[in-house]
Amino acid sequence: VGVVLREGLPGLLVEEGDTCEMNAAIALGVKAIRANGGRRVVIIHSDIPLLTGTEMDRMAGVFQERARGCTGELIAISPSADQGGTNCLFMDVKHPFKFSYGAGSFALHCASADARGAQVVALDSPTTAMDIDEPEDVAKLLEYYRHHEQFQHTETWKFLHDRNRRIPAAKANE
Repeated sequence: VGVVLREGLPGLLVEEGDTCEMNAAIALGVKAIRANGGRRVVIIHSDIPLLTGTEMDRMAGVFQERARGCTGELIAISPSADQGGTNCLFMDVKHPFKFSYGAGSFALHCASADARGAQVVALDSPTTAMDIDEPEDVAKLLEYYRHHEQFQHTETWKFLHDRNRRIPAAKANE
């Protein structure tokens, strides 16, 4: 688990061990952040090909704005396109949290936050919602690229293009 405590400062590497599954590894990372004086964390996975720095800034701004007006704990979640998964999670690290990544994680994370009395904010984002879990997700990504030319300049696009992946041809009814 790689952890960055603050921009410009060295990161913190948490050794998770050989048998640690994803939720336990994330919990170890968050615990290390808390132990080193960190206050907030963003958990995002590496299979979000359309995520941009601008979109991360926007979501972080929404979280910070809502946190200022929140008297209790706030957890912000960006769900996957099918509303089943959790693609990005913003939270304070003051209290331990039960991470439930995997099938149905969006509902499980919302329920866990509700059980703690935390306010939940859904951060809807079309670019964060798309993840690559299955081979057919690549086809969906290529279709998105076809309709959004600005994403054809990304490293992901270059990677797919260099491997002879092509944008699907326009459908006859378009």
